[in-house]
Amino acid sequence: MLDSITRLARAHNTEAGPGGKLLSGGLDSSTVALLADRSRLAGGVSSKLHLFAYHDALAEQDERVYQRAVLEAMQSPHEIHWVSGSPERLLADFEHYVHHQEEPYADISSYAEYSIAREASQQGVKVLLNGLGGDEVFLGYPSFIGPLVLDLIAAGRAADILGLLRLTPKLGVNNPLYPVLGAAYHALPGHLRNALAAGRAAEIPTQGPGEWCARRDSNPWPPD
Repeated sequence: MLDSITRLARAHNTEAGPGGKLLSGGLDSSTVALLADRSRLAGGVSSKLHLFAYHDALAEQDERVYQRAVLEAMQSPHEIHWVSGSPERLLADFEHYVHHQEEPYADISSYAEYSIAREASQQGVKVLLNGLGGDEVFLGYPSFIGPLVLDLIAAGRAADILGLLRLTPKLGVNNPLYPVLGAAYHALPGHLRNALAAGRAAEIPTQGPGEWCARRDSNPWPPD
């Protein structure tokens, strides 16, 4: 896995035009950025690497401490572009944002990605590397335990399944049946999973972008 990520970072460094990386401060994007940095140093790459970091002043958690820690470790030539958002800016961008989203996505984090992509375009950066997919591969969230259990069952790896069950409480999951229930859910036919997801979504109050702005003091973003 490390070799694959390193090869990807090295290949990206050789592409024509300015190179760009997303930097969230999480382990996945930080790993990609630092591997690219080490590859650039080893290869003597002197062009400037564009780093894009998103920060929202109204966010409950400030991740800049992690983003800045990665920046301090970067040794090759680079430039940081801080991108920020607000409910007012979301409202102003809403129609254009939805147009480019092109499909329903029940998470406002996609607006951060939209804002970063716009800034990258303005900087002339055509290709960005990020850490998307890291959560699925490395169990960034408990919701990915179920699919992993199914993969282990298909591979006949009973010992690994038992090891995963012992590990689950360390991931913040208190229900010992969670991995089994998650696997059972993901084993259902797609139309049944969609029906269950639609039923859950129907229980969430809907809000327009104007209401998000009006509620920003107590909860600036809609529930996921």
